[in-house]
Parts: sequence; C-alpha cells; structure tokens
Amino acid sequence: VQEQAILLGFGGAKDAVVTKTAPAGWVVDNSGMNGLGDPATDGVVEWAGWSFANREWWSSTAGDQTRTQFKKGTGTVAIADSDEWDDVTHAAGDMRTLMTTKEFDVATAPAGTAYLKFNSSWRPEEPQKANITVKYDGGAEVEVLRFESINSSPYYKDDSSVNDTLVIPLNNPAGAKKAVLTFGYFETRNNWWWAVDNLAVVSESAGGGEIKLTASKTGT
Repeated sequence: VQEQAILLGFGGAKDAVVTKTAPAGWVVDNSGMNGLGDPATDGVVEWAGWSFANREWWSSTAGDQTRTQFKKGTGTVAIADSDEWDDVTHAAGDMRTLMTTKEFDVATAPAGTAYLKFNSSWRPEEPQKANITVKYDGGAEVEVLRFESINSSPYYKDDSSVNDTLVIPLNNPAGAKKAVLTFGYFETRNNWWWAVDNLAVVSESAGGGEIKLTASKTGT
C-alpha cells in the first residue's frame, strides 16, 4: 500500500475535551441552523452542528445510550449529535450541519476505482437523515451515500449500525484530478447521532491491491 497524502486529522480535542474547530482545510457549515451563535438560542453549544471530541468522553458524558459501542472510533472522532444538542432550549427548527473535507488528489486513480473507507456510528430515529456527497474538480455534488430513519425507505439504516466499517464507491470519472467530500446530517431534532472516524480514500490497483490516496490520522 502506497500512502500518498493525509486527508484527515481529528487532532483538536484532547481527553475530556470537545472542540468546534474543524481540521485544517475543512469547513463546517451550520448556516441551516436557526439561532446559532447565541447561547440563549443555539441549544447545547458543544453539540450545535458537527463537533470533534474524544470518543470515550463523548459516550460517557452523553449518557451512553449505545454510544460506547462505537469501539472502531479511536481518539478524537467527528460527531453530529442532535440528541445532545436538543437538551437545552434552542431556536425553532431542526439541526442541519455539513462537514466538508479539504481538497484531495485523485489524479492517479483510474476511472471508477476510488472508494471511501471509514468507521461509522449511527442510530436511527425519524426523521433523522444523513448523507455523503462528492464533488470533482469544482463540479456538481453527487450523492454517494444516504441514511434515513424510516424503515420503509430504500435508504433505511437500521439500529444495529453503531459500530460499522463502510466502503463506499466514489465513482470517480475519467480525468478527475481533485475531489472534496461533504458529510451531511439533517432533518433532525432530539433524535440520535452520526459519528465518523478513520477515513481513507483508496483506489484499486491493476494488480488487484489498493493504493491509498488519502488516509485519516486520528487525534488523541
């Protein structure tokens, strides 16, 4: 495996600490949340949108509720937790938070060979939803993953999903050079959470192995 770049470093949060500061080059967009920025209207400030926290600290201070089962999350993880956010009064409306990676290189990946691998913790409750989109070379966003909480939905992600490893095709087109990923968590208020960690983008090599295009670097 050839490592070519580091994509993600959730290194901002130390033991028993949560931070709202995203990794360098990443952007968290909470513009879809009403009342943000005013402690009187934005709910539990630490959990208003995507946050970065020590996984064990998060699961213990949030009252467990199966959060401790996210054993594949190590050190600092990225967390969107509407259940915790809603524990304090906030402005009317749901949580809608987007987390976008810094741009990374996919030029060495042949068309259709790039995949996202990551660890994920999700508990469904209506109407909570989540998705991942990819954008190549500044083009249109394309959805590559979607979770929904209604069990009749084709995108339903069930309640046994608190400690997953997922592999998602990114469908990279021929000639693509750069990409960004966006993790969305939306239409949720006092539902549950989505947490992610250990992200890596890989490409299948001609010999059947993998070339690691980008990789996560977990914080402490």
